[in-house]
Amino acid sequence: MYVIRKHFDRPDPELVQNLSKLPTPNISDALGRQGGMQTRIRPVFPEARLAGPAYTVLNYPKDNLMTHYALKHASPGDIIVVDNGCGTHGSGWGELMSLAASRKGLGGVVID
Repeated sequence: MYVIRKHFDRPDPELVQNLSKLPTPNISDALGRQGGMQTRIRPVFPEARLAGPAYTVLNYPKDNLMTHYALKHASPGDIIVVDNGCGTHGSGWGELMSLAASRKGLGGVVID
């Protein structure tokens, strides 16, 4: 069953800016190591840096319906964070979705 939240409280932009200056492991440790991702998750290019409210998505393997929903409803600056259930038999994101995210002003995308 899907749980859809169209609206959620986003952090103060100043807080996001301040946290963006810190290494991710330090933030995770300060939060009691909650919200961390698999260590195999890496940026497409090494200098990539993301900071912003997380618009989280949980997909069933081989299904990206909720990713499309997130792309439609995310706000500028949001980071779409997708858990594809470790599926490796298809792509949950592609060129057209990247173009739509860029045009919408999203802060980035993280996909498992």
